[in-house]
Amino acid sequence: MFQMMRDSNVKAMKMSLSIMIELYRKNIWNDAKTVNVIATACFSKVTKVMVAALQFFLNAEASGNKSDSDSDDDAPNAKDVIMANRVNKKTRKRDRNLTKVKAVIKKKKNKEKAPNFNFSALHLIHDPQGMVEKLFKQMESMNERFEVKIMILDLISRLIGTHQLILLNYYPYIKKFLQPHQREVTKILQFVAQAAHDMIPPDVLEGVLDAIVNNFVTERNSGEVMAVGINAIRALCSRCPLVMNRDLLHDLTQYKSYKDKSVMMAARGLIHLFRDINPQLLQKRDKV
Repeated sequence: MFQMMRDSNVKAMKMSLSIMIELYRKNIWNDAKTVNVIATACFSKVTKVMVAALQFFLNAEASGNKSDSDSDDDAPNAKDVIMANRVNKKTRKRDRNLTKVKAVIKKKKNKEKAPNFNFSALHLIHDPQGMVEKLFKQMESMNERFEVKIMILDLISRLIGTHQLILLNYYPYIKKFLQPHQREVTKILQFVAQAAHDMIPPDVLEGVLDAIVNNFVTERNSGEVMAVGINAIRALCSRCPLVMNRDLLHDLTQYKSYKDKSVMMAARGLIHLFRDINPQLLQKRDKV
């Protein structure tokens, strides 16, 4: 199976990769050797093979459980049961139905929460530093769709954050995408935060921070864009607090009484963060 990944036959290569990914997900072949063979497919010249390998590490596919959905379909309609319980005479059957409906609603709410990414495969890579350097070099010279580049940026940022790696060229590169009109800009801001950690020199991240401030946190933008920018700054500073300086923090905290509620809440969230990690940077009235 591993040898087929080097096969010149594209169909054989795709089939081999699909089987290995499926066996890993079923906890049959979940060892480091399998993960590192799948990692080689991230550099395949066949786009479909490369994308499948990237999706494996990003856990992009929906992980829905068919049995859960089937049991949900069998449950009585929520509105009907609740209304019947209010209007009709209470019986044991109606009480059981109501309990079942409440359980289904609770389960659905839990499913709608933010996805919990599985980073276990990333921990099994033998040479994560070499992999991010090779991925970054590949991305700079490739002519693939923007969606594929976004996936590679995502994987690079997760590897950097998971293994505390240093890839100094990554931050000036991603800085040019930090524009409010950029496609998938919220994802790109997330990648910036993912790729930040205490081992990175703060001056390397200062350019990224300045780009977010200058392009997002300005009154010529809408309140929504400004709030996104401040929240991105908070996420970045939570991972690398030394990137923030006293003067910039003072300017950003002035938005705590801004007319737009989302901007106001974002600024207050930034204040709460620095109360925990470095209150000395805050003005005296913001420390309490």
